[in-house]
Amino acid sequence: VWKFTEDCMYQMEYFQLEMMFCLASTYYDLRISTHKAFQEVAKPTTQPEGIKIRT
Repeated sequence: VWKFTEDCMYQMEYFQLEMMFCLASTYYDLRISTHKAFQEVAKPTTQPEGIKIRT
């Protein structure tokens, strides 16, 4: 029984690590995509002709 509990604990720890890694990578992806989005939004201000096309 103890061996089973040990394995279960190990599985949980591994699962938590996996989740943390998944969340971290998702967060990183989100930061990259939002950064790109902000760059896209910021472009027209540096290019006046871009604003005319969008509006």
